[in-house]
Amino acid sequence: MFIGNNSFTPADLECLEGDAWLQDKIVNSFLAKLQRSANWDRKKRVLVLSSFLADKWEKGSKGIRQWIYKLVRFAIIILLPVCTAAHWFLMAMEPRKCTVACLDSLKSPERAMRFYNYWIEYIAEREKHVPEGLVEWNSVQYLCSQQLDGNSCGIFTYMVSYFNIT
Repeated sequence: MFIGNNSFTPADLECLEGDAWLQDKIVNSFLAKLQRSANWDRKKRVLVLSSFLADKWEKGSKGIRQWIYKLVRFAIIILLPVCTAAHWFLMAMEPRKCTVACLDSLKSPERAMRFYNYWIEYIAEREKHVPEGLVEWNSVQYLCSQQLDGNSCGIFTYMVSYFNIT
């Protein structure tokens, strides 16, 4: 089975059944498909970053050359799905307003601040390679539904992405 440019084995798809947690490959593929659909009519300019970028941040990797996206300034909204400590949440950035929001179904101000700081470090490093003047960002908070179980954060991340894009 293919979703976008990714192929999936039956084992990959097992995470779609029951109460299993969604894998990075599934989340990234479905959000990439949402991005393509939103950008199809060119009214929305959506950029979805790979969750693997956030993995790099968590591991302290400063080697981001392959992760420098050139379309940041032209996007109306940038979405970054993040999985950390077996929990998915979504970061949503608006380059025109230079705002960053953390949409988290298990609200954690510490986690939100940590990933906001990662974004600031990333964009400062990116600015060295792609100067666009996007260096002054502000953290914003939005009301966000909270999950009542221990395993729906991946679906929550997908649905919040869907509603931000459509």
